[in-house]
Formats: sequence, C-alpha cells, structure tokens
Amino acid sequence: MQVEISSIKIGDLIYDGYLRKFNLPTINIKDKKLIKFAHEFFSLFNFWENYLTVNSVKAVIVGDTTYEYGIISRISISKNIPTYIGSPIRLHSLNKDNSNIFEMKNYRQEFEIYNEKEKNIKIDISKKLVKKKFLGERTVENLVSNLPNEQLFGKLKFNKKIIANDKKINCLIAAHHFSDAPHAWGDLLFVDFFEWIDYLGKLSNELDYDWYIKLHPLDFKDNQETIKYFLNKYKNFKLVPRNTSHSQIISEGINLVLTAFGTIGFEYAYYSIPVINASLNNPHVSYDFNYNPKNIIDYEFAIKNFNKINLNFDKKQFYEYYYMRYLNNFYLFSDEVSENTKKKFEDLDDHSISMYKRWFNLFSKDEHKKMNFKIDKFINSGNYRYRKDELL
Repeated sequence: MQVEISSIKIGDLIYDGYLRKFNLPTINIKDKKLIKFAHEFFSLFNFWENYLTVNSVKAVIVGDTTYEYGIISRISISKNIPTYIGSPIRLHSLNKDNSNIFEMKNYRQEFEIYNEKEKNIKIDISKKLVKKKFLGERTVENLVSNLPNEQLFGKLKFNKKIIANDKKINCLIAAHHFSDAPHAWGDLLFVDFFEWIDYLGKLSNELDYDWYIKLHPLDFKDNQETIKYFLNKYKNFKLVPRNTSHSQIISEGINLVLTAFGTIGFEYAYYSIPVINASLNNPHVSYDFNYNPKNIIDYEFAIKNFNKINLNFDKKQFYEYYYMRYLNNFYLFSDEVSENTKKKFEDLDDHSISMYKRWFNLFSKDEHKKMNFKIDKFINSGNYRYRKDELL
C-alpha cells in the first residue's frame, strides 16, 4: 500500500487494480499474476510519466481515479498540470489535497455558505426526495450511488422471517463487492473488504450477537464463493437472502449495522439504528448520525459498546447530507433530478450506450453553449468540485 514511484503513491492503485482485473477478494503477494500485473503497471506508469514530461500538456481529463486510470491523474497532479475528472454525474478539479472524488468530507462546511433562508429551502427540497426514497420510489440517488432496480423500501410483501430472535442483539453486516476498489476514497481501517469481514468473523466467535450478512444486490453472484468461505469458517454468520428488503430487516428489529462506507449508513441511521463505518473515508463522515472509529481498537470498542455511542439522529442532518450529495452536483442532463424516477433502469447506467443516445437526442447549440459557460465558470473558479448552486 505504501509503494511509491517518483514520490507518487501508487500502492493502492496496484492493489485495487489487481483485485479488479482478476476478480479476487484479497491480495496474495506470492501470486505470479500479481508480479506480472505489477510489472505491467510500472511500465504504464513510466510511459505516462515520460509522456507528460516531454510533451507540453495543458490539461488532463480522466473518467476515473481508481485502478490504472489513476496513474495519469496522479502524475499530472504531481507536475501541477490542471487535472479534471468528469462524467455525466460529477465534475471535479483534482489537486494534491484532493486526488480522488471523496468530496463528502466537505459537505457540512460547504452547507454553511448558505444563509438561513437558503438552508431551509434546500432542506425542504431534500426532504421531499428523501420521503420518496423511503416510500420505495426511485430518485437521482439511484444514478449517483448505483442502487439496484429492486424496491428496497416502502410497502412491500415481506419474505420469510429473517431475524431469528428479536430478544438478542442483532447485527447486520452490509458487505461490499470484494474486488471493487476498496481504496477508491482512501484507506480503510483494514487493508481490504476481505480482511474486514474476516475480522468481524473472529469477533462473532466472541460476542453473543446474532450476525447477519447482506450482500449488495448488484454484486450478489460475484461474491457468492467468497461468502460461502466465510459462512463455512464462521458458523455464527447467517446470509440474508438477496431479495430481502431493508424495510423487512428494519421492521423485524436490527440493532446494529456495520459497513465500510455504504449508503446503508444513511438509510438505517435515518431510522435511528446505530451504524459503524470501517473507514474514515465514508460519505457520511461530515455528520454525527454514524460512528466513525479512528482505528481498529476504537472500532472494536464501538461494536461492543454501541449502545453507549453518542449519535445524533436529527432529521435535518439527513436532509442536509442528501442535498449536498445528490442535489448540488454537476449533471450533464438538466432534467436528471426531476425526471430520474421516470427513466428505465438501463438509462441510470452512465456507462451504457443509452447515455450517448440521450445526449444525441437532447443536444442543441443552445444547450451546448449553456454547458460550456457553466464548465468555463467552474474551471475559472478554482474550486475542487462543481456545485450547482455556485454556477447558476
């Protein structure tokens, strides 16, 4: 993780790139594929370092800052070349202090730039969309956070009872896709998702809790073999069926939720259920409705003493967060927030061909002119991230 070339940190890029390329849950330093991958990675790094040195590059635009994509952006940042990451749902100007898209650490501070009247208007807008979310309707959040098409909240027909004993402490582990960029926003308390789950497995042998693991619905198939390994190793783990809704789990009585940095930190805390993150680099870190341990000792203490943690479930915090995360972004399409619930699921995938079809259908010289004006204004502002409110 601490590997550097030319004083540029790249260890996390190698780690995540290796996991993703071979769809592995954790790293094996003796794996010949890792050695070959690292060699190819170093060659790619040397190519881009040389290219940016010998050529007069005015700016660099990337589509991602993880895996091998992060090589060119980190080199260009080190050389003080203007570097941007853009997509249909975000726009950032990267620098040495902000080399990825972990913008969430700034939300509370950014919200304070508004006066009280503006704050109340934004809270009211956000409140309406949050209400829709928990009624089971789709919102722009489905696009930004890559949420599944299945309805997970609202009025649903429940499946077979999940919680075996509501008299015990019931802990839900919201697992992540094991090979999907564990370090995308920065370091975890653990080296990867596999080591995190393994740690919790050991803890499950010690604590008299009932332990439930729920996989992300979009990642269920890819993670089945790894989860089978953990279910066999730790007999206190129980796997929640894929199509089980959060409404059902909450209604049956879950007492504690553990995640690395998932959206579940917002969703369960909204219902006053304690959520403990396994990373300080999580989207809710600006707020007090989750607990964010600073190290593994703190993490274990919090799990064992979660009822003593001081959390703030004031709903205004949730609405503020939701506004800053989903309603104050750059969106390529002007109707993204208002029309999102009407779109087909494939239209929510910003990597699909439907994104280009939408662009061609909506393109006009007037729209192009407006978009260029907004982007120019953002670039000239020197800000880290595009905030819609500042660029109207």
